[in-house]
Amino acid sequence: MLPRLYNNTGVFSSGNGFGFFNHCGKCEVTEERNGEYSLEMVLMPNDRLVDIVVPGKLVKAKPNHTDPPQLFSVNDIEIASDRITTVRATHIKGSFFNTIITPFEITESNPVNLTGTIYQVIETILARVRFNRPYMDKEGNLHLGQGVDVIGFDNTQKTLSIDLNKPLTLDEVFFGEGGIISTFGGEFKYDNEKIYLYKNRGVQTYKTIRYGDGISDFTQTLSNMDNYNYVIGYAVFSNQGDSAVMNNLVYYIDSDIVSVPGETTPYLFQKLLPVDFSDRFNDKYDASTSSGRAAIKSRLNTLTQRYVNSNTSKLGQPKANIVITEQSELNKLQDVGLCDKVRVVHSAAGLTLESNKITKVVYDSLRERYVQHQIGERKLNLSDYIKKSSRR
Repeated sequence: MLPRLYNNTGVFSSGNGFGFFNHCGKCEVTEERNGEYSLEMVLMPNDRLVDIVVPGKLVKAKPNHTDPPQLFSVNDIEIASDRITTVRATHIKGSFFNTIITPFEITESNPVNLTGTIYQVIETILARVRFNRPYMDKEGNLHLGQGVDVIGFDNTQKTLSIDLNKPLTLDEVFFGEGGIISTFGGEFKYDNEKIYLYKNRGVQTYKTIRYGDGISDFTQTLSNMDNYNYVIGYAVFSNQGDSAVMNNLVYYIDSDIVSVPGETTPYLFQKLLPVDFSDRFNDKYDASTSSGRAAIKSRLNTLTQRYVNSNTSKLGQPKANIVITEQSELNKLQDVGLCDKVRVVHSAAGLTLESNKITKVVYDSLRERYVQHQIGERKLNLSDYIKKSSRR
């Protein structure tokens, strides 16, 4: 599908805007799980629209094999000496997450915490947005949908531990440490002005990727050099007494050791990650008393468990960088999208990794096919295959 160009107003659902780019050499859309959603185009000097593409205009392109064409806001234009132009744009959802929320009123008896179900927490936070979020009205003027549709979560009450007594962007509130995603989990999906938060996005595809069959030329095979299978949190306190002697006392308090889920064979060694949570405590915690140390210990246990839950994929997943040597292997994934699950078999290691999520995809919008899938840390890249094949 050829991408189209629009002003930041216009009837997008049925109109053609400025029309199609007619000499577009490349148009790729990259989407990462709860992360990047961007577009990059390369325009030839004779493209009919090359002279009117400027930052702020919108490009509409097909982003994957299932979703309708999406709107991307142009960020920068790079014009080479041969007048070949590279256009970079990000999905319009970015304007939603850059919105500022106002601080919550905090007192000593009302600490900086927000407790509730995910539905309640999001409703409370969005009620404090500082200015109207963009959305797209029936006349085609670009705004961005008011709110987030939350799908598939239960009504478990949890506490957010983020600093709500200062202005924050929604990006920080949703994706920052102690924020909504790290507390409740979930995976975003964006459909132009609509924003959805799923408990689990994607489907189990029952596709199998086999290391050592169609996939070879490993640069690194199931490396766990950077992995940890246990985490211990700690905090350091200086005594707040009046005397010089007391001021020199330092209390080190650690949490219980927490194991990383899924860390079983073939990992027979123990590797412990210490995490410093000193900055997550305030003056109300007194480390010089037994009751104070018990309260700190309890808080550290909570913080450590939360850290493990939020970073399991970074702590415990083996990494293998690979290159496709058979195009049929990547072709099997042309109907597999972001957050879908595949089965990875490494026959040499006797290891089967079930339900590996697709965490990043790159889609060729012109040719309507994927050119890259990333399964956890494992990258399946068609462009690498093409380069390698051309040297045969």
